Amino acid sequence: MNEAKIKDSIHRAIKILKEVDLYYSENRSRKFTLDKHKFSDRFISASQTDDYNLIYKIGMEDAAYDILLKDNSFLQFSMEIENSKNNEFKLRYAYYQSPNKVKNYEDFLESIGFDYEECGDAFLNDYDQYVWESQINKGACPIRYDFDYELYKGLNHSISHIHIGHNNEVRVSTGKILLPEKFILFIIRNVYPNIWICIVENKKLLQECLKIKAKCEDIDYERFSIEERNLLHLT
Repeated sequence: MNEAKIKDSIHRAIKILKEVDLYYSENRSRKFTLDKHKFSDRFISASQTDDYNLIYKIGMEDAAYDILLKDNSFLQFSMEIENSKNNEFKLRYAYYQSPNKVKNYEDFLESIGFDYEECGDAFLNDYDQYVWESQINKGACPIRYDFDYELYKGLNHSISHIHIGHNNEVRVSTGKILLPEKFILFIIRNVYPNIWICIVENKKLLQECLKIKAKCEDIDYERFSIEERNLLHLT
């Protein structure tokens, strides 16, 4: 696994997000990188707290995202390579679901009698105010994928797993090293069922999506033992 493969997968994931009309923008405030240090110290500190609304709020304020979705949820991707020859690396993909039930910016403009082509970003401050005053989505659920060779402890802590929710110990092991596009499909299918239905009905797009799993590398027996394989996991 290398950075080029992860970046290529992110680009393909963006293509899927655009095709299903879920993509809003990429973070243009900095050069794209997989370096985990791209996120602000303020966001990292907030991430250690129990307050999900605060985490999300600071994430948006500090632009601590790589991709912003149309519902104001956002995505992060990072990779650390310690020893490429020994395949020692870490992956982190994160989805932060918006805790606010809001319209996207373009729909907000339409609701006040404007369109984006007419006024561009002129009403972004008004939109931000609208977002923070909107109804809270108490069911907001962040989802994160981790591959971490250092934290691997056999049956006690799998090397590759998906975290679901915040401030809990829910970890679902995977038998493959997920690519970003596979992670995105997992998000779409489980968080955006109506969009997933559109993918299923689009036969060409569906076939492209069904091929992604085969691109994900299997985890070897040294880091995903027979005992682990005999337990329930995502394959």
